[in-house]
Amino acid sequence: MVSFNLPLIDLVYAFFVLVPGFVTYRVGRYVGKVTVNVDRFDKTAYTLVSSGIALSLLVLTYALVFDQPLESVVTTEYSLGELGLAYLVLLTVAAVNGYVSGWFIDNKLKQGLQTRREKTWEIMMDGAERPIEARVVTTEGREIHGYINVYDTQDHGKDVLLEYPQTIIRDADGGVWKTESIGDHAFVNEADISHIYIESEVNV
Repeated sequence: MVSFNLPLIDLVYAFFVLVPGFVTYRVGRYVGKVTVNVDRFDKTAYTLVSSGIALSLLVLTYALVFDQPLESVVTTEYSLGELGLAYLVLLTVAAVNGYVSGWFIDNKLKQGLQTRREKTWEIMMDGAERPIEARVVTTEGREIHGYINVYDTQDHGKDVLLEYPQTIIRDADGGVWKTESIGDHAFVNEADISHIYIESEVNV
């Protein structure tokens, strides 16, 4: 049985080579407000390419600043301190590359669109003026007016607790015929909600 063993130093080296690309990738996604999931292969490819770009920029900049040929920059032996400093600069270059890439995605590729990292539900609730006046329409067609006192932001549900709830009864033409108070509070489960109309001003 044939086995292959990589020296520990090679694994450490590979890790440090990938880190700048990962920094570029993460900063780019954050600044660009990218929410699309990327599979493992594409993520690895982006990381490798980003690391290569950051390293190339660092070498070219060093050669230009100190007026040295590229061959000399690549083949020269450096001290551990110099390598450590160079790696910190490399991470900075990678972060700047990620920021520029994210800015381009957010301001050019998605120009005219409002994209946020937060979920639309959270943006709506956080930006609504208090008290949040709302109309909740259930899956059965029941319409409840009230003020959102508590709302759920967790992934498991979007339940709401309405304060001063009133059931709205409409006539045949769709106008409000009458309202009926149903207590001080009404809990509405996400599974029972068809629509939520926010009647307060929402600042986004």
